[in-house]
Amino acid sequence: FHLRLVRAEPGPNATVAAPATLRLWLSQRPEMGVTTVRLLDARGAAVPTGRATRADSAEAPIVVPVGRPLTAGRYTVRWRTMA
Repeated sequence: FHLRLVRAEPGPNATVAAPATLRLWLSQRPEMGVTTVRLLDARGAAVPTGRATRADSAEAPIVVPVGRPLTAGRYTVRWRTMA
């Protein structure tokens, strides 16, 4: 089985108020030592975020604090990990 994204907050293509955190639920427990989550603005520039963390629970999401208030616009979340 391959690890896949099950759910995200904010969700794909969602229009929301500026989130304080990003949350990613995966189909398998990720290896946090190799997990990266990047937030990119509409130009593809990286937006500062905190370190990705995860509680020690099978159902816990990866949580990434957003480093600054976001302005209106389109953002992309890119993640990479392995189980």
